[in-house]
Amino acid sequence: MRTYAHVLSRFARHLTLAIAAAVVPASTIAAQGADAPVGRITGRIIDATTGQGIAAAGVQVVGTTIGTQSGVDGRYIIARVPAGTVTIQVRRIGYGPKTVTGIIVPANGALTQDISLSTAELQLAAVSVTASSERGTVNEALDKQRTATGIVNSVTAEQIAKSPDGDAAQAIQRVSGVTVQDGRSVFVRGLGERYTVTNLNGARLPSPEPEKRFVPLDIFPSALLQSINTTKTFTPDLAGDFSGASVDIETREFPLRRTYIFSTSIGMNDQATGRQIASAPTVGTEWRASAGAARAVPAQLATARDVANLTTREAMNGAVNSLRNAWTPVQQAGAPNGSLGLSVGGQDPIFGQRVGYLASFTYSTTQEVRADDYQANPIQRDGRPQVLESWQGTGSRRGVLWGGMFNTSTMLGSKNRIALNNTYTRSADNEARQNEGASFGFSGINIQRNTLRYVERTIRSSQLKGEHTIGGRQNLDWTVSSSGVSRREPDRSDLVYAQFTPGGPYAWSDGNPDVARRTFGDLNESNWTGGANYRLAFSDSPNAVKLKMGGSYRTTARDAVNRQFSIVSNSVPVADRNLPAESLFDGRYTTGNANQFNVINVAEDGIYDATERLAAGYAMLELPFGSRLRLIAGARLEDANITVNTSLTNNNTFVSTLKNTDVLPAAVLNFKLSENGQLRASASQTLARPEYRELSPVQYLEVIGGQITRGNGDLVRTLIQNYDLKYELFPNAEEVFSIGVFAKQFDRPIERIDIATGGAPIVSFFNAASASNLGVELEARKNLGNVASALEAFSVFTNLTLMQSTIKVGGDASANTNADRPMMGQAPWVANVGSSWASKSGRISSTLLYSAVGPRIYAAGTIPFPDVKEQTRHVVDFSVRFPVTQLFQLKLDARNLLDAPYKLTQGPVTRESYRMGRQVSVGAQWRR
Repeated sequence: MRTYAHVLSRFARHLTLAIAAAVVPASTIAAQGADAPVGRITGRIIDATTGQGIAAAGVQVVGTTIGTQSGVDGRYIIARVPAGTVTIQVRRIGYGPKTVTGIIVPANGALTQDISLSTAELQLAAVSVTASSERGTVNEALDKQRTATGIVNSVTAEQIAKSPDGDAAQAIQRVSGVTVQDGRSVFVRGLGERYTVTNLNGARLPSPEPEKRFVPLDIFPSALLQSINTTKTFTPDLAGDFSGASVDIETREFPLRRTYIFSTSIGMNDQATGRQIASAPTVGTEWRASAGAARAVPAQLATARDVANLTTREAMNGAVNSLRNAWTPVQQAGAPNGSLGLSVGGQDPIFGQRVGYLASFTYSTTQEVRADDYQANPIQRDGRPQVLESWQGTGSRRGVLWGGMFNTSTMLGSKNRIALNNTYTRSADNEARQNEGASFGFSGINIQRNTLRYVERTIRSSQLKGEHTIGGRQNLDWTVSSSGVSRREPDRSDLVYAQFTPGGPYAWSDGNPDVARRTFGDLNESNWTGGANYRLAFSDSPNAVKLKMGGSYRTTARDAVNRQFSIVSNSVPVADRNLPAESLFDGRYTTGNANQFNVINVAEDGIYDATERLAAGYAMLELPFGSRLRLIAGARLEDANITVNTSLTNNNTFVSTLKNTDVLPAAVLNFKLSENGQLRASASQTLARPEYRELSPVQYLEVIGGQITRGNGDLVRTLIQNYDLKYELFPNAEEVFSIGVFAKQFDRPIERIDIATGGAPIVSFFNAASASNLGVELEARKNLGNVASALEAFSVFTNLTLMQSTIKVGGDASANTNADRPMMGQAPWVANVGSSWASKSGRISSTLLYSAVGPRIYAAGTIPFPDVKEQTRHVVDFSVRFPVTQLFQLKLDARNLLDAPYKLTQGPVTRESYRMGRQVSVGAQWRR
């Protein structure tokens, strides 16, 4: 009896304590009333295996009656949580319950706490973790990689903030197998820009480039970025026209509480800042990336379809006088680099509805330089290339980049989310180049070449999105987006002076149509896209069969104009031909009925417009086989209709069309080998369509030593078979080791070639017979604390990609290009190595980064010439972040510390070489 009494007594005490623990906090809250300090907890409940949101999960603050249920995409909000340290518990049928401790709720504030749930295989075993460890496993870029359906690599805002990367192009280079050409064009796994697509917040962005399909990522300031996700394997819910990667740029989301951020920086380039460099003249509007009216096509030429309409001397002289009198670079001190950023965001009630918002603006200027600039063209002698003509000189480019965004979002109940994202970016590069050397085209005498070039780009995107949870097993999301791009290259000038007597002055060579030329280019493209996706789980089990299906429709319209004019003369007095160009064309020879100058058209310039209609639908199933094996299989149907209309200044017109309906199947198999290791295998078929410019015969002629580029209306689309196999191990938070192999087979790939002619060489495009691409990818990220406790603050990371491709030209080639070669842009290897250090609090950090790309084909050689290759550049960057106060932080960034030369070679001949200088900047950020 005593024993039973003792047990009952203990049970009564424990029951009393439990009731008190459950009642006292609630009663305390009631007693405190509305004036008690409270805050909010918000976040997502996600599946630890798939990374997908879990709807209808119960979320409760332990010891209170306060709680909620997760809604659309696993999102939840718990309002009026007592300020201080609390514990929350999450439950969902089919998953093990989880308790998260140590959550510190700020008074009158909010915090984000994402929580991952693991499938309950045998029993509903409860798991308890701390808030800090849960954040470490949920919010990192590696978690996106681990839970993705296919092979995905991500760069997050946190990683970008710790690097010296100033834009998306610089940041994405840290991804395995990714390289960036010319500072803006993305190559993935050695495949050129035609095999990569770019999305902004999931919506396709059109390209502002006239000849290549790529979105220049340097136009997106890093301050606007939340993450850059690079998907390397195709699944049916993705657009089918990629084989290298689908790059999705996500802009920043709003913070939970109102936050203000101000940042600024100033820097220098050791080869330009404060030095006298060749610079482009300005018209006063370059600071805002605007060409200004002074650079517009003159009315006398804009309205003349053919300059033959200039039938009187007055009209001809008026046309010459209407051109801006700027031909040669000016010497001036290189300007410093600088940036400025402002943003405000938060969540506030509007008419009783809580709305999240983020508004941001950023502005930056950069000074680039081409130090030790060298160019050459080869000739074949004694069975090997030798220098035929070469030029040496200098050049610079002043860049301006600014952009803004406004994103807003709200929840309608717990199961509906509506979001509106708006982004606008604008950039401009004002470039000057001047070089001198012997020219074969001028009978071996020395010439001086001058180029002034201004290129302006804009990208805008507006997107309305909806996400809806229907019950606990159905989800629907939809998107309507409008985007547009423009590219203006107004009033480019190319001028050539010749040294007709050794050691004598440089003088204008009249009568030559290539020595005084002006070019006006304008491109505008708009895009409307609508799409929807529906997801259904056939049961409440986490291992349920899932169906995903959807469709989209995209319409695109492009208008492009390319006008080129040359000034020629046979009657300028010999004594005046060595006048500076700004004096020669100042109007002294173009008054009244003067008969010295004429304006002529260059090549077959003209205009073209293009339209594209793309309708797509897909269906895919996720089939779990037990708890370790998942098969995702399905197909996508794409119907494309492209029409390109070309009108040349010689009155010729052309119409090029491309119509295809393609079924693109895909299968992905994910096998969970252990709690931290998994194996992925995938097979798919994708395609690549020709670009609008490649289907149009509008020509573009480079100045002396250059080539004419012409399209080919007979191009057809390329079909690509893709195979991937990858093993991934995630030993600890922020650690990964992976090794993968990939193979691709191309049917009729599109290649850029030289066409042999009796006159100037012509570059065009054709379908080769086939090509293949094989490679191996390795990635490792390791915290050194497991090696020695003293190294706990250090992490090292590296990725290496080895690639090999071959192409079969086939019998359709119209030029004798080298058939036994890799594909264009293919590098044999890509390597990134880095090390980071962070203080225990994480507020002080430093990062050292190294990257290099193996020699890759820049242009296919015409037999007997070898291919033109871009040689390896070794690049080292360094960055430090450290706080001054709780609200104020300083940073130091150093880029291109080795200043290795950019170099193009063709066999033993160096075709082009220059250095860009080291860049150092100091910045500050205030955050409240």
